[in-house]
This record gives sequence, structure tokens and C-alpha cells, in this order.
Amino acid sequence: LRAPGDLGMTDHWTWAFGRLNADFPAPLVSMVTDRMVMRPGALAGLLDLAGAHPGRLVSYSHDAVDDRTTPVRLRLEDRSERAFELNTDHLLERCAHVYFHPCVPRMMNCLVPRTVLDAVEERFGSLFASISPDHCFGFRALDVVDAIVYYDACPLIHYALSRSNGDTYARGVSSADGDDFQRHLGAVQMNASAPVPAFHSITNAVVNEYCFVRAEPPSHRLPALDLTRYMGAMARETAQLEDPELRERMGTLLEQQ
Repeated sequence: LRAPGDLGMTDHWTWAFGRLNADFPAPLVSMVTDRMVMRPGALAGLLDLAGAHPGRLVSYSHDAVDDRTTPVRLRLEDRSERAFELNTDHLLERCAHVYFHPCVPRMMNCLVPRTVLDAVEERFGSLFASISPDHCFGFRALDVVDAIVYYDACPLIHYALSRSNGDTYARGVSSADGDDFQRHLGAVQMNASAPVPAFHSITNAVVNEYCFVRAEPPSHRLPALDLTRYMGAMARETAQLEDPELRERMGTLLEQQ
């Protein structure tokens, strides 16, 4: 299938899942993007885990091939290979403290039962919205379920980091893919729902989705954001930006705030 025309990320995901619902009503859904590959045999293990926890969303982590420099490096995450049932109220409390664990289900890191997709769509009117549909879906999903299963393992590997808008944005460098992402936003301000939209920080982009979902009328479980921890996260991340001019501007903004 190919999307009808040039779509931004959120519109593209919405189109894809609309076709999925119409053409292939699967009981479990996952997403593997063009920069991801599943480890051999990993999908069978995930399906077994989902079968042992019927109706539960199963999330997991991933390793990364860092191919931005030579030699290419494989970044392996710590893992226990164990599965844990996690209470979503606890997870959301951590999110409100600006701690976003890899277990937060971003559709690219989980198996989602059709019943959970239906519950999200029924409550919010859509699966995806805002600027970053992956994180928007994650917080919406945590709003509608009482618990998830987190598989502390990395069945996925992602690569081509230079093509990742999130990676280049986090580093504070420009790229053709980042420019394309911004072009599709049009008049929408980046991080418009965050406490301070002007902070150039990947955590601010995630906070934006948290605040966006929390402000939606159907949402009722997301606690208020801890602003002190938020400012601390902005201080840590903006200090690591690679562009010296951008880093200096963020330092000035931090002092003003």
C-alpha cells in the first residue's frame, strides 16, 4: 500500500491504521518502521508472551545500530529478558516527574490488542493526534488501561540514525528529514502544548504529547507535570546540544525561566 500523496507523520499513521482496520482486522497489531528490523525468532516469542497475558498490551525496548560515524557501533541496552506487569497509574506518576521509561507504548515498541486500539479510539476519537503520534498514542493508551506487560528485552534493532528526525532534533543539528518534518507541521508550533514550547529538547517534545493528552477532555488519569523536574530536564538536555549557537540561546532561555 502507498499513502495518497505526501503526508505528515500523524496523518500517515492515521491513514495506515485506517487501512488496517478496513482490510485486515487482526487481533494483535504492531508496527515496524523502515528503520527497524525484528530479531530472528523474536516475533514468535512476543506472540507467546501476548498469549499468556490475553488482552494486555505488551511493550518492549530496542537496541540501535549507530551508523552515523565510522566504525559503526552496536548499542546494546541492559536487559533481564523477564516480563513484568506494570500498573499504569504508577507509570503515569513517573511520567509526570519527567521520567519516560522505554516501556511507555509508542506503537513502534509494542504488541497492542485490537480491544485496546478500540478503547483508545472510542475515548479520544482517534488513535493518533498532535505532533508526535507515537508518544501521543502512548499516553492515550496508558489513560485507558489499568496495566501493561513490559518485556525487558530488545526484540527490535533500529538503524540509519542519520535519517531519524528524533535523533537529529535531540542533538540540535539540521537534516533534510528534520526539515521535512517541520514543513509538514505548517503553522503548528513545535512543542505548543509544553510549558515552555521554545525549549529545543527531545524531552520537551515528549512532554508536549503528555500535556496535549492530559488537556484532552476524555483524559482523566494523567497527573499534573512536575515543573521543577521539567526545568531540570531542560537544563540537562539543552546543555548537550551540538550546535553552539542553539546551545547558547537555550542557556539564555533557561536563565529567563
